[in-house]
Amino acid sequence: VIILGDLDPQTLTPEIQNEIRASVADRGALLVLVSGSRAMPHAFASDSPLAEIVPFTVQPRESYWQGPEKSFRLALTPTGQQHPVMLQSGSLLENEEIWNALPPFAWRLSVVAKPGAEILAVAQPENGEPEQVLTDVRQAAAHLEAIMQHRARHALIAAQQVGRGKVLGMAFDGTWRLRYRTGDTYHHRFWGQVMRWGLGERLRTGDGLVGQVAADN
Repeated sequence: VIILGDLDPQTLTPEIQNEIRASVADRGALLVLVSGSRAMPHAFASDSPLAEIVPFTVQPRESYWQGPEKSFRLALTPTGQQHPVMLQSGSLLENEEIWNALPPFAWRLSVVAKPGAEILAVAQPENGEPEQVLTDVRQAAAHLEAIMQHRARHALIAAQQVGRGKVLGMAFDGTWRLRYRTGDTYHHRFWGQVMRWGLGERLRTGDGLVGQVAADN
């Protein structure tokens, strides 16, 4: 498992980036990329080895220290509602309630999910209109492309297969919010789920060390 935080190109040189890409694509490693306002991943060139395997591209801005909105909520997509990374409960209704109950987030990186990436969660601006579910077949067909583009532009958590491995990209740095008024229950489960999804049978059922590593990160 490779977890990258807000590191810059001086730390992650092209040689190191190539090693990471090879570990994922050829050896089946799991890469988790946590975006940051200082460098990750917007400071890396679009043709860099790292940028090639990240499941989203960064929208250019004058400053990345402020997000595109003052605050937002995390909203699961239909894919995310049943994705193993995002499952906090065996009940889909309870699972969605857990994510909806999180306090608002103040920062994210403005990104666009790449074609083929699985968008698990999007940023929903505070007081913004929720995504509408259209029941008329002709109307739904006409708006499907717009809905998918909206999700891609507001992607918060996205995943994709890269060769033999997997990459999970997070366009924010606030998973610590999962501890809000609950202790480490949801935070612990989230990172454990990330590792089990990314490594599958190689991790088997996990053990106490899995939770400790997750909590430390």
